[in-house]
Amino acid sequence: MTRQGQLAISYKDETQQGLINEKIRSRPELQIQQLKRRNPRLTITGVMKGYSDDELLEAVILEKAELKEVFGDKPKKRFRILRRTTCLNTKKENIAAEAEPEVFRALVRRERIYLDLSEVHIREEIGLALCFNYHRFGHVVKYCQDRPRCHVCGGPHAGRDCRKANPHCPNYATQGTAREDRRHTARDIHCPVYKQKAAQYQQPSVNYRSTDRQ
Repeated sequence: MTRQGQLAISYKDETQQGLINEKIRSRPELQIQQLKRRNPRLTITGVMKGYSDDELLEAVILEKAELKEVFGDKPKKRFRILRRTTCLNTKKENIAAEAEPEVFRALVRRERIYLDLSEVHIREEIGLALCFNYHRFGHVVKYCQDRPRCHVCGGPHAGRDCRKANPHCPNYATQGTAREDRRHTARDIHCPVYKQKAAQYQQPSVNYRSTDRQ
């Protein structure tokens, strides 16, 4: 429920949507408004500082011939930089951007590209909060009341102080899984727990379908 008294409803299928909408229309005090879908967002991590928005866009397009084809002749309409945040390595930054579905799929599918011989990683930004103190989903470190928990092994220490040679995901360990299936960190985007949470968090307001070029 929003402050404006609005309620977002997610439907299981079109049949359920029809039944619920029919009931809502029978109540004159209620109104139905279709959500306007926005384009999906992605994060490019580890970019060396110094790129302007135009320079970054040009570097991404020129990375592979197939990307140039996907971006088409109006790339600025298909890819928009939203914000930049400095990495722990202060010479680098993470860049959040919004892209049309075809461009988004082409970039996220690659997972990594090279900008001036420097490898950067690309993944979808879904807004799923992960606490970098206790490494649980649903809140950020600013609001965490728990003691530190290592994202590598789950021990009571910060990840930078971990001396374990092999990772042992603390989140996946709580699922009763076999030890050999936990050989990744809590920050790994390939973690089954992350994938499960991400699937639950897929916003109905995001347009993942193809759009016509203009």
